[in-house]
Amino acid sequence: MVDGLIVFGKIVAIPFEKLDDEDLEQIRKWRNDSRVRTWMNNDTVIARDDHVRFCRSLRHRNDARYYRVDSGDRPIGVVNLSRIDRKNQSAELGLYKIPTVDAPGTGSVLMETIHRIARTMGIQTLRLQVRVENARAFRLYEKTGYTVTGYTNTHILMERKL
Repeated sequence: MVDGLIVFGKIVAIPFEKLDDEDLEQIRKWRNDSRVRTWMNNDTVIARDDHVRFCRSLRHRNDARYYRVDSGDRPIGVVNLSRIDRKNQSAELGLYKIPTVDAPGTGSVLMETIHRIARTMGIQTLRLQVRVENARAFRLYEKTGYTVTGYTNTHILMERKL
């Protein structure tokens, strides 16, 4: 870890708190892109003021961490840990690749990044929810060691020990 950044090889995870307003606005645009928004738990368009307020709140929260992930000199996606429970060493993960990134293996790079971040925080169990119709994400999670723990009407619940 260097100045809050998590670096391994050419991958750099930059906490949202370290990003400037222009970077955060770009993240909001990616998140609001229909190719990303469709798969989110909250699939509404996020207003600028709400996004700024949320990003600022991260400075004071212990239950969530959000990162822009760069490969070399370009951003490739966003990863996050939420519902961080330090007592039980668990958290829920989320991630998405930037809609314009078309490099094969980007999902796997994002998964490895969030696993490294979780390990540095002492987290031993990661959980996630994937929409039942999101077969591509489900395959990625299965491939990276997640197993199904339950279902809701709209989501498959998965978990992995690190």
